Amino acid sequence: MKVGEMAVKRINDWIYFFYIEAADFNYGSVVLHKGKKAIVFDTMECVGNGKRVKDYMIDLGLVDFTVVNTHWHFDHIGGNFFYQDDNIIATSECRRRLEQNKKLIETGGKGEIGRSPSDVDTIAFIETSFPVVYPNITFNSRLELYLEDIKIELFNIHIHTRDCLVGYLPQEKILIPGDTLEAPLPLIIEVGNIPVHIKNLKKLNELDIKMIIPPHGNLERYDQGGYDKSFIGNTIYYLTKILSRANKPNFLEGSLEEYITQAVEPRESYRGIHQDNLAIVQQYYSNNNLYCSKKKQRSY
Repeated sequence: MKVGEMAVKRINDWIYFFYIEAADFNYGSVVLHKGKKAIVFDTMECVGNGKRVKDYMIDLGLVDFTVVNTHWHFDHIGGNFFYQDDNIIATSECRRRLEQNKKLIETGGKGEIGRSPSDVDTIAFIETSFPVVYPNITFNSRLELYLEDIKIELFNIHIHTRDCLVGYLPQEKILIPGDTLEAPLPLIIEVGNIPVHIKNLKKLNELDIKMIIPPHGNLERYDQGGYDKSFIGNTIYYLTKILSRANKPNFLEGSLEEYITQAVEPRESYRGIHQDNLAIVQQYYSNNNLYCSKKKQRSY
């Protein structure tokens, strides 16, 4: 696919995945639909692509929309502008971060991803800006939605960033993870909270899951219905191995292939992300931040 092209993958009779090719990775949106109603998980990285997704759904005859923002990062809220008259759901922490970073979002920030070696979400924005449209329904822990007879459980889980939520369909055993899971490896933001993320990934792994539909993944996998539960194990393996090696000689020379399992395929676009992950982990866990597996961590 060429940069900027959109692919639409039909996961089953009532789930679509919208995939936008980018220069360094992809953007994605998951849409559940029944009758005239749709639940839209994330609205892409910019107004234009958000509109492409909504126009496609309107052409299908859908008229009643509910949006779920899985967290506050730009590539999950860019199309909120087109849902101002609809309900937009997110965690309370997501809304707080949007309010706090409104100027950053609407001016485009630094024009690049900016990550610092800390336990704080310090991500900036990538060559884009758009008006902020806040979620009008927020929650702190859990929320249940229904799409006709389909039950969707939303719950806040501290993986990737503190404001993240995932969507779980218990009857169908489907997980819509937002950026709590990326293929082939996670973009590490809150480097100081990696032990918390691992602990909560293990909790996520306790769910009965047959299918995982991440926003950032291998395009061909969506033709196969997404990923299976081993995807969670891959992320646990990656983060655990990074921490175990952080103070080893030649740590920065570790290849992507050394840190992933057979549950995922290497993606060339993630080699740079992997090297950035190694760099910020080494910087954080040197000197006074040495990782100790027995250190007590708070979970959110």
